[in-house]
Amino acid sequence: MEDGECDIAIIDGMPPSADGRATMDGTMNRVEQLQEEPCERNDEDERIFVKKWQIACVLMFVLVAVLAAVYFVVIRTKVNRSPHNFYTARSSLEPFYPAPTFPTTEGPQEITRLPEYLLPYNYKVKLRLDLSETTFTGSTTINLRCLQATQVIVLDCIEGNITNASVSVVDLTTADVQVVIDLLYDDSEGRLVVYLGKRLQEGRIYKLEIAEFTGELRTQPPGLYTTDYRHSDGLRQLLVSSLKPMGARYVFPCMDDPAMKATFDVTIEHPKGQTALSNMPSKTKTVLTDGWVREEFYRTPKMSTHLLGFALFDGLTSLEAVISRGRVVRVWAPFDPEENPSVEVALNTTIDAIHNIEQLVPVEYQLTKTDVIPVPGLSVPSSDYCGLLMIRETALFCDGQESSMSQQLKCELAISKAVAHNWFGNSVTVEWWDDLWLTEALSTMLAYESVAYQRPDVNICDLQWDEMIQPAMAADIFSRVDLSSYGHAAAIGEDPAVGGKGIGLLRMLDTIISDKEFLKAIENVLARFSHDNMNRSQFWDAVSEATGFRIDVAAFMEPWVTQLGYPYVSIGRYQERDESRNQYFVQLPFYYSGFVSFMRHLQTITWEIPVTWKSEGQTDTRLLTMTEDKYIIPDETSPEEWVLGNSDSRGFYRVNYDNKNWALLADYLQYNHTLLEPSVRAVLIDDAFNNVRGSILLIPTAMEMTRYLDKEENYVPWRAALDALHYVKTVVHGSCPSSSQCPYHCRLQEYIARKAARVLKRHTFYETSPEKRLLVAVTFKAACQNGNRNVTKRAKIMFDRWKRKRVRIPPDIRESVIHVGISAGDENVWWHVWKQSNASAISAQDRQIFLCGLAASQQEWVLWRYLRYIFEEKGITVQEASLIFKCVTQTKVGRETAWKFVQGNWEKLTSKYADVPSLLKAIIQSTLTGLSTDQHFQQLEHFSSSVQEKYLRDLLDDAVHATRLNQRYIDRNMPYLQDWLKVPCATRVDTRETNP
Repeated sequence: MEDGECDIAIIDGMPPSADGRATMDGTMNRVEQLQEEPCERNDEDERIFVKKWQIACVLMFVLVAVLAAVYFVVIRTKVNRSPHNFYTARSSLEPFYPAPTFPTTEGPQEITRLPEYLLPYNYKVKLRLDLSETTFTGSTTINLRCLQATQVIVLDCIEGNITNASVSVVDLTTADVQVVIDLLYDDSEGRLVVYLGKRLQEGRIYKLEIAEFTGELRTQPPGLYTTDYRHSDGLRQLLVSSLKPMGARYVFPCMDDPAMKATFDVTIEHPKGQTALSNMPSKTKTVLTDGWVREEFYRTPKMSTHLLGFALFDGLTSLEAVISRGRVVRVWAPFDPEENPSVEVALNTTIDAIHNIEQLVPVEYQLTKTDVIPVPGLSVPSSDYCGLLMIRETALFCDGQESSMSQQLKCELAISKAVAHNWFGNSVTVEWWDDLWLTEALSTMLAYESVAYQRPDVNICDLQWDEMIQPAMAADIFSRVDLSSYGHAAAIGEDPAVGGKGIGLLRMLDTIISDKEFLKAIENVLARFSHDNMNRSQFWDAVSEATGFRIDVAAFMEPWVTQLGYPYVSIGRYQERDESRNQYFVQLPFYYSGFVSFMRHLQTITWEIPVTWKSEGQTDTRLLTMTEDKYIIPDETSPEEWVLGNSDSRGFYRVNYDNKNWALLADYLQYNHTLLEPSVRAVLIDDAFNNVRGSILLIPTAMEMTRYLDKEENYVPWRAALDALHYVKTVVHGSCPSSSQCPYHCRLQEYIARKAARVLKRHTFYETSPEKRLLVAVTFKAACQNGNRNVTKRAKIMFDRWKRKRVRIPPDIRESVIHVGISAGDENVWWHVWKQSNASAISAQDRQIFLCGLAASQQEWVLWRYLRYIFEEKGITVQEASLIFKCVTQTKVGRETAWKFVQGNWEKLTSKYADVPSLLKAIIQSTLTGLSTDQHFQQLEHFSSSVQEKYLRDLLDDAVHATRLNQRYIDRNMPYLQDWLKVPCATRVDTRETNP
């Protein structure tokens, strides 16, 4: 046959088989079909074949396009998507932390917790630090236990500039390297997510290594920040850490959850000549080829990330001592410790605090070394990092001969609190930030007990009320943060004004349980949770257990912790128609009327209040636990006897009475004040004046409570009265066009000065009793500030002798004498004090006194020049700028000058301190206090509308409301105050006054 022809025969229309045979049904078998190859195809078959091929090609192209779109659009864009959404779409992988929660109040947003799929047990952290740089580099290795299979590793990390190539994960069980697919930064929560190629297996241990990251050396907390300190040869820099709370993530990638404890191996590389400190003693030092030093530290105990501490400096020298069991304590100072006794005082105070607290609790101080370093301008008096105590410089160095009693007590409390954190904060750590207030309060209470142990001649209850409780109640009125949000507020830069509230609530708990039961609860907590985590629910259970479960402590305490504000209790008496007499107790939320608009919801809140009360005829304290808003009990007292609420001064609530009861209490203070405890007298005065601000009372009632002050021999009631009267003077003076047109302000000053001068006549400037020294200091200051001629004359003489002959000024009144000298002096006097403030050998406390005294000038142009110094190279640090503004605004001319300065230099201020928002807040808050005229109100509204930064605009809006509140205060109370000041001081309460 010719080529191209097929040798196929058609027999009866049936195709033959390969061998010429066909199957019975006319078909070929399957094998034969596969072997058959057609020799030709007609045109119709060819067209059909081509169409099928084209369709196949199109379908293949579409499939490839869809797969490419999935890869580039979905998978490659997961870096920019929320991890919550990503894991919702891929149900095969578990979400690594809950969906974000949104706050229902104006408090800080709750930060979601890390998953517990992986837990760290050891970190190796290496940092390369240099005081002359603004950034740092480092590396970290984290050993992890896998508790649940997961394909992601979630870390807390702020910035860091970490690349995929720098991250590796190794299975330590098999030495297998895990493939890292990608990294995700979740900026909204400060999270770094490592995506792995396959799941980590439950029960295995892994090593996560980040070979390199970078960080910023900030100018303020959190994280690592630098601050200037004064040295004999000028300003030098100090680098310190501030990691509590949520600050470790600013330094290195970690699991910054207080419950996720681990050990730490720290290595710091730094230039030769600089000193590095961390929690543990130095282990080895190696000089590198570039001249730097690599310093390794011993492994830390198991602890939370926020307890890790770092410090780097040059120019500080130390004084050390070895105490029992070879434990080393060192105090560092910017001057020669051998020539300045204040360093030895600080060292001895630290050692005393360790020994005192060891006597109070059943757990010994475990740390082998303790470094104490001074930090200028530290926002809190002290901060402890497990073996590295950072204490505000002015609260660390005190001289028993040259420091005032107030300064000495502040130093002892700051050091004792830092030491006490070894037990509550380091050993017993909170599980989550919402309970941070609890360990802070417990450590502070231990600190006060330590001071009481060391100074039995100081009334610790009075000192605690004056230093912690009264400021906390004053600040809590303006707080948008409840106590359980304390840690979050601190973390996001808010001022946690309710810090002392925790101590107040624990003090109040003492009213329903005994001291013995509370101490037993403390011992149980330390034994049960030593080197472990604790939440407040467990603490409440421990206290309930100590009482034999007689009291449900959680039910009592939780409303106080989780709700804003606090209540006041109105106590009164009335007679029924059947002539039976009853006594009523009514609780209502306390706030300043018209100011705290966001607290209007408090009208629906009730607290369980342990009201302690007694009467004049029945001096035994009784307890009424108020679980409802109103109680009525039979009145067993005489109508002519007073009734006193919060009779042990331990309640975190205010009390109000009917007019007659206020009058009876005022008379009792006048003739028998010593029969009431000093703190109770202070509470009465404080409640009265705050009730005026809350529109519950009118001001004559509060003024009546001060009539007895010239007989008062304790500084705590005096402090309470002067703080309250300072507000009255400020708003009265602020509402006057000028001092010459404000006669009632002058009369009020005369009244205060006369009371203070009478007390001073009974004392000398060299008292030995701590409480008498405190009394002299507070009354001398009151007499000087309010213009008593005899006292200010003595102050001027002492200032002149100091200026000309360097005659020593008694330490308790030094601050007041400097103020008087500057206020009455000319420009030459001002320059003399300015030079003294810059002397190389001056102590931090004296420099603070001089800088604040320079603000007492009564010349506006001098104050303007002084404020301008913060922009110039005058050696004023960032922290001192805040102090200068605070002190300038203590007088009317200073407030007006500071307000004009802020308005005229706003762009300069925000530019210079853009990275120090806390300073701008402090400047605004101090400058805008006491404004009370329509002109001030209009200026504030206009200025607030022009400010872009939200946190500053919020402060200005608060100032607008505060100014309106001041105006209402003046409008409501000025007529009554004028009448009261015109008549003799013994005049009774104005009969026009009513109670709501």
